[in-house]
Amino acid sequence: MKKIVFAVAVLCIAVAIVLVFALRPASGPVLRVEPAGERDIVLEYGQTYEEAGAEAVAWEGLSKDRIVPVETEGTVDAQKVGTYMVRYRARYKDSVGTAYRRVRVVDTQAPVIQLSGGQDQYIRPGEPFVEEGYSAADNYDGDITAQVQVKQTDDAVIYTVTDSSGNVSVATRRLLPADTVAPVVTLKGDKRVVLAWGDGYPEPGFTAVDNCEGDVTSRVKVSGSVSIYRPGTYTLTYSVADAFGNVGSATREVVVKEWEPAPEGEANGNGKVIYLTFDDGPGPHTDRLLDILKAHDVKATFFVVDTKYISTVKRAAEEGHAVGIHTATHVFKDIYASEEAYFADLEQIRKQVETYTGTSPVLMRFPGGSSNTISKSNKGIMTRLAALVEEKGYTYFDWNVDSKDAGGATTPEEVLSNVIEGVGNKSHSVVLMHDIKSYTVDAVEWIIRWGKSCGYTFAVLTPDGPTCHHVINN
Repeated sequence: MKKIVFAVAVLCIAVAIVLVFALRPASGPVLRVEPAGERDIVLEYGQTYEEAGAEAVAWEGLSKDRIVPVETEGTVDAQKVGTYMVRYRARYKDSVGTAYRRVRVVDTQAPVIQLSGGQDQYIRPGEPFVEEGYSAADNYDGDITAQVQVKQTDDAVIYTVTDSSGNVSVATRRLLPADTVAPVVTLKGDKRVVLAWGDGYPEPGFTAVDNCEGDVTSRVKVSGSVSIYRPGTYTLTYSVADAFGNVGSATREVVVKEWEPAPEGEANGNGKVIYLTFDDGPGPHTDRLLDILKAHDVKATFFVVDTKYISTVKRAAEEGHAVGIHTATHVFKDIYASEEAYFADLEQIRKQVETYTGTSPVLMRFPGGSSNTISKSNKGIMTRLAALVEEKGYTYFDWNVDSKDAGGATTPEEVLSNVIEGVGNKSHSVVLMHDIKSYTVDAVEWIIRWGKSCGYTFAVLTPDGPTCHHVINN
């Protein structure tokens, strides 16, 4: 029995010794690893992750000035949402130190919903809502239009979309009742205006008011026009549209009466004379011009060129018009090359006129007028020619009213306007026109009617009548 007790005692002592040595602290160094910065980082998707690293810190038995390298394991993809663990580990002899950093890449930005056609849609009574379109884009998921949930209520359409991170966006399109009432256009003055031939048309004016937008007068458009020299009935339309496309309009009728000549004794009462002169013809419109002049018993002066219509000068002379000469060729560089060249050209057209009229013409007009600058390459030639033509028995004429039908005017109205402005209060008006222009011939009847209504008389130029000379520039 004593032997058993002894054996148990020995065994207990042995176990105690083993436990003492097993629980005794190690005598070697122990490492501690410390990550630099935060151990738990939240990073927004798309931001840049910068690794801060870690360091080994002395614990027991390790000198503080000893540098122990720290290994970094694990990567962070900032372009992908998720949780990433970075492990830092250091080893010294038999001691190992370990630490971790958690990096969470998150997406907190909500998607963006775009509504086509704006946030408000106007619907007319009884019309259904028509979707104008929408799109949804997320900074992480990209195009998520297909995931948009659409819900329509009585007064709105609600668009909702959720991205893969749970971010929610909502957009609302308001459904508003559309305006169906057109603006009201009100004309000032009479709705039917009667004008005497040639009277100006002063627009009486108008206003426009919309039930939603108020005064929209500035947006009124007037279509149609009035020619105070063409008898007839004209319709002017005044229209304006509101923001909903409702169009309001009104019309005015303008009647231009036929021309009525001034009463006998008044037409010639002021003693002012208009000389209608035509250059560069005859042309395809000259016969029509002669018809107009004959119908109004008006005589004109023609400064002609050698054209294929030259025979028309015979009719002009027979009907009492003055036929003067202008140039045979109208080629300035050749005509003004020398005095001899000029008179050779002039003689050519003189013979043509004499052939058809039986009379040698004495009236003439220089190509470009006596004040032309085209001839300046031949210094002083216009001064010399002006004296020479008079020595040879010619009387030359320039003009003091330019219809501008050879440059600027392209319609009968413009020709007439230029003539009226040019005549002004002149006692004698020599009007430059060209019978090769159809719109000029169209304007002649208007010019005659206007002149007679204002008390002017029309006459032909003569060698012993008033002349019209420009200041010679060469």
